[in-house]
Amino acid sequence: MERIITLAVRSLTEDALGTALGELRAAVGRINDLPIKSAIEFVEAPPGVLERGLTPREAQVLDCVVEGLSGKAMARRLGMSEGTVKCHLNNLYRKTGSANRTQLAMWATRNRPARQPEALSA
Repeated sequence: MERIITLAVRSLTEDALGTALGELRAAVGRINDLPIKSAIEFVEAPPGVLERGLTPREAQVLDCVVEGLSGKAMARRLGMSEGTVKCHLNNLYRKTGSANRTQLAMWATRNRPARQPEALSA
């Protein structure tokens, strides 16, 4: 693993390396600001989620959107209020440039790695 990281760092330009380090510092800062449960979810986020700026909870809401769940069903499944679901949906609309749940689901199928069925129901 260390060899791969070394090779990756060598292939970066100075500007790209500076940008990558800045993003890493920002991610570490976000982890430090999170409660323990959220920090664990952040670290265990599915591949590709953090690179696109989605939080682990936004990724979970996005999974529910892809499944076609209602706001109430999402809230029940994820253990949050419907208002919190709406907040996450609004963040997802903004981050993905989507105007509605259909566009959001289409964005997810185009831009996220293929998900295993059991990962969607967890």
